[in-house]
Order: sequence, then C-alpha cells, then structure tokens
Amino acid sequence: MRLLLSPRGRLAYSPATAAVPARGADLGKDTTAPKEARATMRLFSWCGKKWLIVLGLLLVLGGVAWFHRTSLLTWYYLRGLTGASEQDRANWAERVAGLDEAVVPALLDYLTRNDAPLCANAEAALSALTRRWGLEDGRTLRLVEAIRERFATLSTTGKEAILELALVVLRPEDGKAVPPAPLADVGARLLSAAGWSADRGVRVRTLALAEVLIDRAPASALDFYRDPGARDPLDPARRVEARDGVTAGRGAAVA
Repeated sequence: MRLLLSPRGRLAYSPATAAVPARGADLGKDTTAPKEARATMRLFSWCGKKWLIVLGLLLVLGGVAWFHRTSLLTWYYLRGLTGASEQDRANWAERVAGLDEAVVPALLDYLTRNDAPLCANAEAALSALTRRWGLEDGRTLRLVEAIRERFATLSTTGKEAILELALVVLRPEDGKAVPPAPLADVGARLLSAAGWSADRGVRVRTLALAEVLIDRAPASALDFYRDPGARDPLDPARRVEARDGVTAGRGAAVA
C-alpha cells in the first residue's frame, strides 16, 4: 500500500485510513446499555441498603419493646382497670393480678383517691392477688403490712374498700384454712392503725374486722372497741353496730 503525500510532505487523507468504528458498533449493539445497567445496579444497591437500615431499626425497636414489655403491660392493664365498669371489673382485675406484686404500690395509690368506682376496682385487683397467692404466701403477708403502713394516707372510700379486703382475707370460712398467726398479727396491727373512725362506713368495717380478730388479736389491739364495764372484750352495743352496718348498703359485700 502506497501512502499519498501532500505537497507539504504530510500524509494525505485516504478512505483506507478512516477511523475504525468502536468495537461492537458494526454488530448493531447499543453502547449505552452498560451505563443503564450500572445505574440500575446502583439503584438496587441503595434500595437494598435502605431496607437493611429499616429492618435494623425495627429489630432495635422490637428489642426495646420486649425489654420493657412488663412496663407496657402494667401501663395498659392499669389504664384498663381505672376505667373499667362494674361489668368489666373482674376481667381487668384478673389481668392486673397477673402482673403480681409489682402492681401493689399503684393499686394502693388508687385508694388514696375519693373515687368509689376506682377504689372498688383497686380492691377487686388486690383481692384477685390474694386469691392467687393464698394465705400462706409471704406476698399476702407483705400486702396486709403495706395496707397497715399506708392506711392513714387512704381516702375515706379507700379505707372502706381496704377494710373489706382485710375482712375477706382474714375471716375464716367453712372449709377454708384459718389465716396463719403471722397474718392475724398483721391484721391486728391494721386494726390498731384504723382506730376509732368518725366516719360511720369506716367505723362499721373496722368493728367487723375486730369481731373477726377477737379471738386472735392481742387485747391491746381491741382497746378502741373494749367495753370498759364488762369482761366481753368488745362492747355489745358496738357489736350490734358492726353487724347492722355490715348488712346494710355496701357493707353487705363484707358479710
């Protein structure tokens, strides 16, 4: 092949020396395809990373929720109990009782409010706890002791409710075990804490508790209810008041 020289000694243009098309162009291939593929791969890669981040966040949130599940359940069940109607009371009380001893402080706090439905709901939950535990369980003993310690801080309605609970726990019934001596002793201290109330509802329930403990409580615990002119440790007139009050109004619940 001869090279044609221009007059100035440079190579002249020849069709034979035209630029060779890019590889693949003569085969009809689209050279933009690799770019689109790379863009698609980058998109999928970013989406995959985003989903991994979302999944990781969900796992973290799930772990936190599981770790705090008791607190969440406590909040939910107590919220349900506070707004429970008389028809729903037993169901919510059992749910709260399933949380065990941890809910006792919150239930006692409810009894500081002068709200009859709320106090009744709290009493139902505490009663459900004692049924689950039984009289021999140390948790029942600690509950009655906590009631004694906080009795003065309770509202009038709360005191009535808690004394009814004490009657349910401490009153021996046919076919059931007599409360153990340590529990009776704590009940006697609760009786002393209750004292002689000016409120008739509280007084009636306290008198009823005194009758339950009359054979087991120390004499000092019955001083408020003692007949100073008779050997009978409990004034007969006050016994009548207790019996009449327990069978009247809401007092029937503790009969």
